[in-house]
Amino acid sequence: MDVNDLKLKLFKEQVGFDRIPVVEDADVGVVADWGGLAELLPSRENGWEPGPDALVPLPKSGMVLRQWYFRRGAGVLIVEVFVFSDGPAGARDQLVAKAVTLNSVPISPYVRGPESLGHFSIKTPRDSRQSMVWVFHNVCVEIREDNTGIPVEPLARAIQGYMERHVKQKVSQHLPRLDKVTVSKSPIQVGQEVQVEVHLKDAAAPGRWRVNFTPPEGVLAYGRSMGPTFRGFQALRPGMAQVDVDVTDTLTLLRTRTHAQVEIQPAR
Repeated sequence: MDVNDLKLKLFKEQVGFDRIPVVEDADVGVVADWGGLAELLPSRENGWEPGPDALVPLPKSGMVLRQWYFRRGAGVLIVEVFVFSDGPAGARDQLVAKAVTLNSVPISPYVRGPESLGHFSIKTPRDSRQSMVWVFHNVCVEIREDNTGIPVEPLARAIQGYMERHVKQKVSQHLPRLDKVTVSKSPIQVGQEVQVEVHLKDAAAPGRWRVNFTPPEGVLAYGRSMGPTFRGFQALRPGMAQVDVDVTDTLTLLRTRTHAQVEIQPAR
């Protein structure tokens, strides 16, 4: 057993991770406009200075992060919401990653959190530099503070209440809907450019959707940015190339992944 495996084993035993209730229907989850959290978060009226509000579709399929950052004097408060479009398993994996693999200390600093917070929660035991992480259906939330002098649990419970008010029975029915993905030309030759375009069913609200294209490394290179829903790529070597296309709903943080296939032939 290597060091990380031992660290994971000790963490799970310490917090009783394997006793988390099983979610019977993975399609039940939170479908919320996460901008609505603004009324629960720190404000300028209370002396807080907000930092960038980041929305990041992460490499793992179906995983999207939204982060809020606040500063007051020397104090910092960070709220991170990870939404998973494919069910609760990813949210639980994220909690474990936060506790075990994403920190460098030899033993996880987390202990069991409040029993009634989400489906399962963990926290750091000290009063300063607090961190609280919990999962609820398809969402993992982390709150971190440093030198703020305020407890994080009241905010955690407010966010949990917001999530409970936005539980839906069929998350899959709320994913971004695509009409099709088209490729300008296939096959193409090495050195030529190809355009990949996403056609959305709900084209009336283009600003709501964020489209990310990920080409296979060493086969296609990013070319010209053609607009928010299509992108050019330069062919580097022969073969079949699959471009991953992710469409994120910037309100709900739900995400759909599809693919475009491009055949690349040797240059003539």
